[in-house]
Amino acid sequence: CVAPGVYTFHVSDSGGNGLGEAGSGGYYVIADGLKLGVSSFFFHDEEMTFTLPFDGDEYDGDKETACADDFFLAIKTDDKPAETRWNVVDNESGNAVLRGGPYALPWAVYTKRACLPNGSYTLNVVDSGGDGICCDYGQGFFVVSSDGETIADSSGKYGDTFSTDFHLGNKTGTDDSAA
Repeated sequence: CVAPGVYTFHVSDSGGNGLGEAGSGGYYVIADGLKLGVSSFFFHDEEMTFTLPFDGDEYDGDKETACADDFFLAIKTDDKPAETRWNVVDNESGNAVLRGGPYALPWAVYTKRACLPNGSYTLNVVDSGGDGICCDYGQGFFVVSSDGETIADSSGKYGDTFSTDFHLGNKTGTDDSAA
């Protein structure tokens, strides 16, 4: 029995190949008999954030996994990983609901998965060195997707800040479960 709240599952691999040769392994996050998430790959570090009890009715295409890839971020650091941070802000409340960085390993791929309520959000990626995650200090990147569709991707050339708005669920950003 787990108390209601927000939880984060964290898995890391010091070898950098995830769960198996070439990242061929995977894992499931299951709560109350419901498969909340699944990952078929990761490299150095991955987190999945979710709320219990899970009251969503979102499922991926196989109707067996709730919220498998509601929000997914992969970020590859450059030679100065400690300069990189990001957050996701809920536009209704103004609160940061997810965040990551600073990072420790250069040229490492970090991933973050999360189950978020339907609504409007802003992704902010910040580089305190002001040069993004590229160029003079190696080529980093990030990509963000929801349910397999790309929300944002970057070659790492964004200066000190990259921001973009995105919606989960219906396009108005309102909770369609209230209808």
